[in-house]
This record gives sequence, structure tokens and C-alpha cells, in this order.
Amino acid sequence: MDGVKIDVSIPKSIVLPAEYRAEYRGLKITQRTNYETKKLIEGRYVINGSLHKYFNAGKENSNRYTYNDFRNTLIDLYTNLGIDPRATRLYRFEFGFNIVMGQKEVIHLLKSLFLYKNHEPTEKKRSAKIFVFDRYILKFYQKKERKDVLRIEIKVIKKCFAGLNKWVQTLSDLLDARVYCLMRNIILDVVDKCIFVDVSPKQIKQLSRKEQTKIHQYSKPTFWKDLNKKDRYYHKKEFRKLLKKYNDNDIKKSLLERVENEAEKVLNFDVVLASENYNKMEFLGREKLEKINVKNLDRGRK
Repeated sequence: MDGVKIDVSIPKSIVLPAEYRAEYRGLKITQRTNYETKKLIEGRYVINGSLHKYFNAGKENSNRYTYNDFRNTLIDLYTNLGIDPRATRLYRFEFGFNIVMGQKEVIHLLKSLFLYKNHEPTEKKRSAKIFVFDRYILKFYQKKERKDVLRIEIKVIKKCFAGLNKWVQTLSDLLDARVYCLMRNIILDVVDKCIFVDVSPKQIKQLSRKEQTKIHQYSKPTFWKDLNKKDRYYHKKEFRKLLKKYNDNDIKKSLLERVENEAEKVLNFDVVLASENYNKMEFLGREKLEKINVKNLDRGRK
């Protein structure tokens, strides 16, 4: 879990800077404005930024950020800013995994990534491949703080993406263990639907002429782009056969395994227990909740 955009009500008992905008531990806090009168709305704020970075005191977000770290982040937001996750409407959020590998390996993997489904990257860089869609943005990129970390990330623009709107309306909904498991499966599915082309000139020389022709075909994004579902499945199967025959280093298989391993460490919870904690929300403390007098949760459900 990482970048969010949330609409919050911060009580008067919490002292914030007098300015219209402020930054606090990596979060950008902006006081809301009435659209008609253009006047600032007392106690109403929009917060943008990385909860992962907030957890790290605003320093960085390239290390591992676990389910329990996220839970502790919400406790901290509640304690320091009076933000009750149950009454905090969630507009946008990002989720994904930081995969540690060699710096050269990160660049090689990004170079080898040609397509996601039938789509070429909307933005191509040496250190990033980005796919932009109406409901979400998919990113594969090298972290700036740590060059040996590959970040695989989905920025949810519309919560109807992958049926997340059925589960996620408020910040507290992200604590539901089932939502975490769903997001893990979405990332795995995304990687599985990517096409990586990774065959060296030395390996190409070992191929027959027919196989070399196929490799040249498969190395062109335009070849994959116009295929229908049936033909695409056939050629992916043929491509896998060639890779298996001449290349022991299957990038996709290796990446899927790494994502699985990282997900296991990030999630690391008992699903039943985590779901019970989510339902009860006892960790927030009832006494503080009464003092803060938060808005009705129904506001965030509309």
C-alpha cells in the first residue's frame, strides 16, 4: 500500500500550520475550499502522498512495507492527526511490491518488457515502463532511492477497476485481509499477462532459420498488438517453447516467484484474525474516538 488521496475531517484539538497548504512526513495536506464561495472550509482537508513514506518519517518508500506497518500507520494518523480511517473517504490509492534484485537485472528486465496484454507501454524509459488506462495506471520502474529495487505498482484511478469498489470505500477498508489478498492476485495476474523478450545474439545463432524468423517476429511489439485472443495464445505458447529450449533464464517465471515470495513477507498475517481485527477496529481505542467526534461514515459511502 502506498500513495493515497483522502478526504479527511481533522478536529480543532489537532494543531496544524496556519497555511493553506502544508507538508508533514511526506504527506501534502491541503485545506478544502468551498467551490461556490471560494472560502476555506474549517477542519476539512485533502491529503495526498505516500503512507509508506509517512511511516518512514518522510524519508523514503523503497523498503518493505508490510500489512502490520500499514496498520501501525493508521494508528499513527489517528493519534497524531485525529484521522479516523473508518470515516476517511478514499479517492485514489496505489498498491504493489518492491522487488529486490541486482541493479543491472532491474534494467535488463525493464528492457525486456515489451507488452502488457496487447498494449505497448504508454511511456518508455530506461528506468521505467508505464501503461496508462482509464481505470488504472500500471508501472514497472526502478526506485530512485535504491537502484537495486524494481517496483511493480498499480495506481487505482477508478475503484471499479477489478471490482475493488465492492470492497474499498474508506481508508479502513484497506485493512481487510481479503482486499490485500485480492491486490496480491491482481499483481500476479498483471505480471503473467506481460510479454518479455529476452534472447541474446549468441542464443539466436543456435536457432534454425525458421526459429530465428519467429524470434524476430516475437521481438516486435507491433506483431503482438494486432493478434486476436486465439492467435495470441498460440504464439505465446510457441514463444515459451523457444525460450525453454534455448534460454534457461525465464524472466517472467522468475519474476512471478519473486512477487509470490515478497507478497508472503508483506502480508504475513492470519487471514481470519486480520479480518476480525478489521471488523472490530479495537486498536483505535474507543475513548479517543468519542473525543474526536468524527463525521458519520455514510458520508464516505455516497
